[in-house]
Parts: sequence; C-alpha cells; structure tokens
Amino acid sequence: MALDIEKIAFTVILHAGNAKAEAYKALDEAKQGNFDNIDKYLKNAKDELNEVHNIQTELLTAEANGDNINLPIILVHAQDHLMTAISEINLVEELIDCFKEVRRLDKIVNNSTNN
Repeated sequence: MALDIEKIAFTVILHAGNAKAEAYKALDEAKQGNFDNIDKYLKNAKDELNEVHNIQTELLTAEANGDNINLPIILVHAQDHLMTAISEINLVEELIDCFKEVRRLDKIVNNSTNN
C-alpha cells in the first residue's frame, strides 16, 4: 500500500489547526460570558482531532501490516501540531471552567452588594 506521507502530514496539520481554532472560539465566548456556544465549539475541535486519530490509525495499521513508513520531517512537524492542539484544547477547557467559576462568584458578590 503506497502512502502519500506528505499529503497525510498536511491533512494532520489542517485538522490540528482547525481543532485549535475551534477551541479558541470557545475560549473567546467564555471570556465574554457567552457559555451557550462553548459546547458546540469544543465538539467541533474534538471532531477535528478524531479525524486525525483516524489518519494515525491508518498509519499504524499500515506499519503493523509490514509497510515501511518513511518518517520525513514534515510528518514529525504534523505530529507536533497535533500534540500542541490536544494540549491547548485541554488547557482551554480548564480555562473555560475558570471563567464559569469567576462568573458564578461575580454574580454572588454582585447580589450580596445590591441587597
């Protein structure tokens, strides 16, 4: 099975970039206190990562079946993008939780000072 490693690498980079972009949309919404769309953006980000997971599974399967997978620097670069996207999405989720808690506490403080 001939694999187009360059095409695979750029596809990984594309989906990883899309995943990060969606995660940052969610973070921007959280910063503004708009929590309604966050789940949609995070789902989109994770869907993009799932696309990459499928690509990785194909590569692993090919190698397990005896295909010699050439490891050019572009594929290593693509993996760097993927790992960064995964880490950033995890961090964005934590930050969103922080923004939600700040909003919750702000409401409590504002209610107690208004009474």
